[in-house]
Amino acid sequence: MREAVNELSMVISEHFHGYYKKDITVVLSTRDMLELVQKTDIARYDEASIKYDGDYHLVSSCVVGDTTVFFVEDIRNEKGLVKYDETDILILPIYLPQEIVTELTHGGYERVIRLTEDSTYEEMVKLIETDE
Repeated sequence: MREAVNELSMVISEHFHGYYKKDITVVLSTRDMLELVQKTDIARYDEASIKYDGDYHLVSSCVVGDTTVFFVEDIRNEKGLVKYDETDILILPIYLPQEIVTELTHGGYERVIRLTEDSTYEEMVKLIETDE
């Protein structure tokens, strides 16, 4: 999964520059989230918020007009329920428990992408840029 997180960090870095028109959220374990945050130049975002609570995290990169926003938060709210995220693209790693996958995929995402250990940057970009 380490290589897939590295590839994902390149996707997030390009999103910062506004190359993709859609907002992206990735769900990651704490270890993978910390690795992604370490590889991402968060200082380049206009706004950033990182909260490390929980076992799984929503990591979002959004471009709203000329403003870029990066935030990390626990996947669950204070009542323990999985949060609904309002971004366009949701990227889920293969290791997520099925219960979380089921709850997340009930949302109104334009696209849900499953991240595997073999996922490549090129594959992710192709899926993100597809208008289906």
